[in-house]
Amino acid sequence: MRSEKAKAIDVSSVHDKVDVQAFDTLYFMNLGLLKRINLIANGRESTIDVIFDGDWIGFDGIPIGCYSCTAISLGSGRAWSIRYDDLLRASGYEPALIQGALTDFSQQLLRRRHSPVSVKALSNDGRVADFLLQWGQSLVAQGREAGPFTMRMTRADLGLLMGLDLEAINRALSNLAFHGAIEFEGEDRSDICVPSLTGLKGFIQSDITFSRVVWQ
Repeated sequence: MRSEKAKAIDVSSVHDKVDVQAFDTLYFMNLGLLKRINLIANGRESTIDVIFDGDWIGFDGIPIGCYSCTAISLGSGRAWSIRYDDLLRASGYEPALIQGALTDFSQQLLRRRHSPVSVKALSNDGRVADFLLQWGQSLVAQGREAGPFTMRMTRADLGLLMGLDLEAINRALSNLAFHGAIEFEGEDRSDICVPSLTGLKGFIQSDITFSRVVWQ
């Protein structure tokens, strides 16, 4: 990916390109967060998923020749862009380029498929915890330490991503903080700090165990 044809761009410009228009470019999320949306009939947003650090975006445009959704930046960040025809041309003499991109994208799809959020096997609290865990794991996959990280996203945006109303998001975050899985930062408690991924994993496992007991 770090060929002379790839270039870094500010993620605030990604949504200007990854829209329902002719496909020509792939993007690799290097730092930050995007949400992919569709616009439904009444003009409201329908959130598809979240693009974390280390994720690719744009592969959906290959078979149909155009992008199938819009990507919106959630805060500042950086992405690498590479034209698809440049990637194919460079892969002719360096096959590892396309192999690496496809491997990363396949892992991205597997993570989505096996996430408890996808199958809704968790309570609201567990789903929010799993989202934060996925985010943290994406940072680790990029070679960063699995230490504390801070999420700067409005609770309204988090609710849209999770399909939950604001009250449910606030309640879930409060429960996570009560159990020590997250901490609030800032005077207005708007930023969320995750002390460790181990704490999130433990919370999710407890949530799964409790859900099984309830359904028995």
